[in-house]
Amino acid sequence: ANGGIGYVTALELVRHGARTYLACRSETRAKEAIKKIKAIVPGSDPQFLKLDITSLNCAHSAAQEFLKLENRLDILVNNAGIAFTPYQLSEDGIELQICNTTGHFAFTVPLLDLLEKTSKEPDAHVRVVVTSSEAHFWVWGTPTFSSLESTHQHSFCPIDRYGLSKLMNILFTNELQKKLSHTKIVCTSIHPGGVDTNIARGKDVHFSTLALTLTELIFHSKNSNNQNSGDWPERYPILKIFDWFKSYVLLTPEQGAITLLYAATDPEVDAKDMRSAYLTPFGKVSKPAKNAQDPDGILGTQVWNLCEALVKDKVKDH
Repeated sequence: ANGGIGYVTALELVRHGARTYLACRSETRAKEAIKKIKAIVPGSDPQFLKLDITSLNCAHSAAQEFLKLENRLDILVNNAGIAFTPYQLSEDGIELQICNTTGHFAFTVPLLDLLEKTSKEPDAHVRVVVTSSEAHFWVWGTPTFSSLESTHQHSFCPIDRYGLSKLMNILFTNELQKKLSHTKIVCTSIHPGGVDTNIARGKDVHFSTLALTLTELIFHSKNSNNQNSGDWPERYPILKIFDWFKSYVLLTPEQGAITLLYAATDPEVDAKDMRSAYLTPFGKVSKPAKNAQDPDGILGTQVWNLCEALVKDKVKDH
C-alpha cells in the first residue's frame, strides 16, 4: 500500500474517514506513504502494519498483530503483489510469485472471525477484495495445485508464473466466498487494468509491463499460441521501443484504483449480489478464464488445501 494502486486506495479510504492500515513489507516506504497521506488529509492517522507475503510466518503474524489492535474489520484489500521475477524460492520453499496467493491466504484466514463478527454489526457492509489480473488467461491447459511441486512446473517463464498466481487468487477468492456463504460478507477478485506501477521487479521490468498491456489490448492471451512469450524481448528486440510510449496505453494508479475502490466500497456490490464476481475496469462484472470459473470446484479446493497445508507446516504458532 506504499505505492501504485495500493497507495491510492489507502489515500481514498482515509480521505473518506476510514481507519486505515497500510500493510507493507518496507516500514520506511510505508511511513513515507503515511506522511504523504497525512499531508493531503490533515488530521488523519493511517497506521503501518508489517506484512511480507513472501513469508508465511510474517503474514500470519501480521494478522495476529491486527487482531490485538482492532475489534472490527470492514474492508480487507489483498493487493500486495510480486511480478515477473526470475525463478526464486521464498524462505518457505514457495516460488516468489506464488506467494501472491499463499501469503494472502496466511494473512486472511486468521482475520475471518473478525470479519464475520463485523458483518453482524448494524449497517455493516464487509468486503474482501483480492487483486488478480487478466494475466490469469496466460495459464495454458488445466493446471493442478495438488502439491507445491505442481506450481514449480511453471518455472520456465516469469510471465507464466505470474499468470498462475493470479489464477490462484481468483480461485482462492471464490473458495473463500464459499466458506463465508452463511455470512453477508462479499468477496470479489478484480483486474485493475494495465497500470503503470513498479510491481515488476524482474530484469525486463519495462517490457513485462508492456507485455501485460499488449496482451490485454491485442491478444487477451487466451487467443495467443505463443507459449514462449517470456522470450519476446530477446527474440524481438524491436518490441522494446513500445516502452517509450507506455504512458499512452497504461492507466495511472488513480485510474487503476477505481475498480478496487468500487469493489471495496460501492453499495451496488451488495445490491447486485456480486459475491465471487470478477471485476474489470471500471467496475464491470466480467467472465474470467475457464480455469477460473472452476465449475466443479476442484481447482479451488486444491488451492485452498495447498495453502492450508503450507500454513500448518510452516507457521510456528499455528
